[in-house]
Amino acid sequence: MDTGENIDIIRFDELYPLRKVTLINLEKRGIAWLLANEAIRKYNPCMAVSAYFYHKNIQYIKPKAIGRDESGALIGAEFDDFVIVYDDAIKWYDFIATGDTSKYGKDFEDVAKRVIGMMNEDGVCRTLLTAITKYEAGTIDLTEEGIRALYTIAALMIETIRARNIRIKLEEEEIKKKPKVTTVVAPTEDMPELAAVANMIGFIAQKYNLSVDEVIKRVRELFRK
Repeated sequence: MDTGENIDIIRFDELYPLRKVTLINLEKRGIAWLLANEAIRKYNPCMAVSAYFYHKNIQYIKPKAIGRDESGALIGAEFDDFVIVYDDAIKWYDFIATGDTSKYGKDFEDVAKRVIGMMNEDGVCRTLLTAITKYEAGTIDLTEEGIRALYTIAALMIETIRARNIRIKLEEEEIKKKPKVTTVVAPTEDMPELAAVANMIGFIAQKYNLSVDEVIKRVRELFRK
């Protein structure tokens, strides 16, 4: 568990480095151009929220403590007024308010839960971009502190998604390296019981006026129960 000065969260514009042409356009046209650009919003939402972070010089809010596993994925994070915890029931993370979150805005908790619920980077960025766009338009109740908190949460989730994806990839590579175990199936002639089973299936098919395939299908359904 990291606390105090040991807590390190990667800056959003380092998670998604900005191209020089984007910075030039931001300087010339401002943030309104960025948020109104349909191509950027549709195809590169992570770049859009990274540019907003850079342009507005957003600073993360300070967590009290953060726990990460050996891969770097989040175990849990504690803030002054809320926590992010891993929920075994849903096999993902959840948001729990532990104090008064009104300083972040009335819509903060709802947006934070949606950001945390996303299991891929694109989903995190799109949810954050929607909130930013509404914030700039004045159609959502978020404060400046709320935007800072959402960026902090989003950065933690993106770090976690990347760490988990790397871990899954390494685990899959390890499985591929393991020698395959070949299962030897006995020849049909060495399994005399099959003849009795075949005779029984044929008898049932004749008795109930069914096809052999239909009898076998029903047998399979019984095994699934």
